[in-house]
Amino acid sequence: MSESMCICSEEYFGIQYEHRQTRIDFSFHHELMIPSSLLVHFITVSNQTHPIRSSLKKEISWDQDILTLYTSIQFHIAFAEMFNNYYLIILREQIIVSAIISTQIIPSYRCLSIHELFNQNLSHRHLLRRIKYYQIPCQKRFDLVCFYDDIHLCLCDAFRRSNCFEFDHNMTYDCRGYNLCENGVQCFEDSRKRPTSAVCVCQDCYYGSRCQFSTKGSILSLDTIFGYQIRPNVDITRQSYVVKIVLFVTMFIFTLGIINSLLSFLIFQKENSRTVGCGIYLFVSSITSIIMLCIFMVKVWFLLMLQIGSIKSHVFMSLQCISIDFLLRLLLSSNDWFYAWVAVERAVNIFQGNTF
Repeated sequence: MSESMCICSEEYFGIQYEHRQTRIDFSFHHELMIPSSLLVHFITVSNQTHPIRSSLKKEISWDQDILTLYTSIQFHIAFAEMFNNYYLIILREQIIVSAIISTQIIPSYRCLSIHELFNQNLSHRHLLRRIKYYQIPCQKRFDLVCFYDDIHLCLCDAFRRSNCFEFDHNMTYDCRGYNLCENGVQCFEDSRKRPTSAVCVCQDCYYGSRCQFSTKGSILSLDTIFGYQIRPNVDITRQSYVVKIVLFVTMFIFTLGIINSLLSFLIFQKENSRTVGCGIYLFVSSITSIIMLCIFMVKVWFLLMLQIGSIKSHVFMSLQCISIDFLLRLLLSSNDWFYAWVAVERAVNIFQGNTF
């Protein structure tokens, strides 16, 4: 009998996926700008050793306002880092294991730098002369929850005392030297002691399980600009506002283009308007413009249906990709040539008129 393999969602972990991971749902205060990625630091407190730190990074899509993160890390404290600022998001006395947590990143829970709390003279003192004053901010500012210096991160407890622990602000995330990610991206493990998985967090313009692919140098096309904004297996009415706006603008441009081309066709279909070459060029151009606009609309709706998943035939996908793209480029180039010949004929007429 061949060996079996368990395939499960990211909510579970273990050899047979028998353990449920902790789920954390992040939301952002309306005063905060949502970043493209969120770095979360988990702190596990132990009486025998120094606090253990583990970090995970999660990408945030452009239309996402709630972020869900799954982790098997057991922790007491969690900080969110974005735009070089730290925010306290979770603080529990009991260790958190397999829980479902909803939290919000709010401005009042931002950890302040000692340069914001102390004057320049005190903040630039040596650590041994400066750290004895770390009790003062918690006692004077009741809204303060945490602060940090170059090597520490401090919490203000319920008794307004500061508890500090070492925190490396410039840690290199390379999976402890076993970084398989490419293009210099960061590698994150699910556990610092006994990691079971590693994730590569790609920078802009890179994608793939190891960030090995790049879109740099790619030609901008409708598929590249619009295709990745469409959510798969989601109805049109439930698509993001960007998709709906693009469809509305496309329909608006199509309507104006059809009206303009039809008026041009009605004008230049008369024989007296085609006695010169310009009339013939513009008459043919109006016909090709109507055909091109219709094909463009077909292209947009085909792309929408393909991304949603309504069309699944690979043969049909290949044929429409080759034929529609070819026809669009052919008609667009033809129109450019027609307008170029109109300009050439007018230039020749002006030159001959001046000579005459």
